[in-house]
Amino acid sequence: MNFLKTRNFALFFIGTLISKIGDKLYLLAMPWLIYELTGSSFYMGVMFFLETIPFLFISPIAGLLADRFSHKLLLFTAALSQGLCLLAIVVFHLSRYESIIPIFIFGFLIACGGAIFSVVLNSIIPSMFSKDRIVNVNSSFQFIDSTSLLFGSALAGVLISLVGAPLVLLIDAVSFLLIAVIVLFYKVSKSNKLKVMKGQSFNHLLQGAKYVFKHTTLGPLITIMMLVNISNAVIVAMLVFYSRDVLGISAEQLGLIYTITAVFQIILTLLIPSITKRFKHINRMLLICLFISCIGIGMVALSVEWITLSIAMVVHTAPIIIFNVMNKTLRMQIAPENLLGRVNGLFLMLSKSTLPLAGLLGGVLAEFFDLKIIFGVLSVFTLLIITRYWFHPFNNKENYSQEKAM
Repeated sequence: MNFLKTRNFALFFIGTLISKIGDKLYLLAMPWLIYELTGSSFYMGVMFFLETIPFLFISPIAGLLADRFSHKLLLFTAALSQGLCLLAIVVFHLSRYESIIPIFIFGFLIACGGAIFSVVLNSIIPSMFSKDRIVNVNSSFQFIDSTSLLFGSALAGVLISLVGAPLVLLIDAVSFLLIAVIVLFYKVSKSNKLKVMKGQSFNHLLQGAKYVFKHTTLGPLITIMMLVNISNAVIVAMLVFYSRDVLGISAEQLGLIYTITAVFQIILTLLIPSITKRFKHINRMLLICLFISCIGIGMVALSVEWITLSIAMVVHTAPIIIFNVMNKTLRMQIAPENLLGRVNGLFLMLSKSTLPLAGLLGGVLAEFFDLKIIFGVLSVFTLLIITRYWFHPFNNKENYSQEKAM
């Protein structure tokens, strides 16, 4: 609460809160509107596909933009464009325009703005806060994200039932316009206000990728993140099927599992700053988190009813929350300011690309193998990754200390 008294953090906290609630409104209201207009699940799938593409292909470009131009200007432009696109969708709907194509176009543009906003927001934090505060900032961001997931979706459902999906999208548009105004009041370092790189953009993108993959910490980190995302995505994609068809869990019990997991995640995010004070070596802390998560995957495979599955999901997902926060923190502490945007863009692109592919892989494997066997193999797979990097220079405390000091 003392941290909230500082101008930058108060603005960041309020802006992030508005942004995350707006995201939850959009995630429910947009497919709801499309279904009302078309009555087709196919068109809802098309929109999901269009909203995924920018995070795979726009993220690296967003990283380049973040290293080339003012972060405040980029955040303002991205938020403003998202708000205006949402307003356009509402206008098209109210004008009784029959074609769904404009909604697809504006939805794609909104996702492009979201990819840019996400990369740039992660890149501006080191220029707004000192390095010893970054863990607190990232923990607060995760706290807001987890809390909005628990309550934002419920709020969206209530608002849609009361005023309808178009007005909920209008409310979301106003939230983006508010965010655009808030970022203008961020106080950043002088070097961040205006920066323009010279040279070909492709070479700059290549420079960022080479920096990451040749780095003794960031290279292994991005590999670990992708491999861990595979295990996590398979469990997330198959959890409903596993709960219903294998364990015979009811919809109400499954809802309780999600709620219990979210509550523990929220509690843990409040404890992350205290936990990290006990670990001076973040790299090792990341591997320990993955080991605990690996135990959770094994517990999922051994679950027999909803209570044991709830415990297993808490053990599996809670350490991943710490991993995600410290993953971001480590990048911000190590990567130089002139490369941080491209580093974040590459991490976002690769993390987003593994999730749908891993989910698809899990669905295919579930047609041929028992899910308990699949989850057991994932647990062993994750354990092998941890063992590999425990004896890797990535887990060398001296290397980490030198890189953090640079």
